[in-house]
Amino acid sequence: MIQVLGIANVVKFIAWVAVLPPLAIYLFWIVFLNSDPPVYRLFVSFPAISAVALIILSTSYTARRIWKLLLRVSPSLYPDLNGSWAGNITFENGNSIEVRAKIHHSLETIFIEMHTKTSKSLSLQTIPTKFQGSNRLYYLYMVTPKDPTWQGYTGSSIFDIRVFPTNSNRPMELSGSYFTDRKSLGRISLVKTGSDPEVEVSYY
Repeated sequence: MIQVLGIANVVKFIAWVAVLPPLAIYLFWIVFLNSDPPVYRLFVSFPAISAVALIILSTSYTARRIWKLLLRVSPSLYPDLNGSWAGNITFENGNSIEVRAKIHHSLETIFIEMHTKTSKSLSLQTIPTKFQGSNRLYYLYMVTPKDPTWQGYTGSSIFDIRVFPTNSNRPMELSGSYFTDRKSLGRISLVKTGSDPEVEVSYY
């Protein structure tokens, strides 16, 4: 999540959460109680409130809702990729195969699990980034074939992310070329089918 929202945005959020409640308490004390509050108590509350803010951000349920609110305020933020996906992989010979995937976000990482009828892959590294204003996802993965006699391999891809206006009812799209250590290449195209990253997407 820090990668996605940006460290600056996270720091700003924690700063506002840490400062506003003590300030509100201070003003309430002066206006309604007509007395000066113990200043030391306000300073002691800063770290505690900051810790609560960090816990909130590190919890997937609350973090995603904060993220959703931030996207409404600033649609240019990196989109929420959490959920289930479906599409196809097109090989260099023109043949294609169906693929299903699910993506998990946390405070520190993005994890991708992808399945076809003959293999499954798990992400080794993912890096969300912006390039010339466009959202992208750098993706390194390990493939394990269904047939145990086939050798596993690694691959990489750079996904372009397409986000459409809410009123268009078009789902988010991921697409990009891939390259593997077997010297093969092709293209992966995915469409978001749901927002639940816990859904089952495997074929076997």
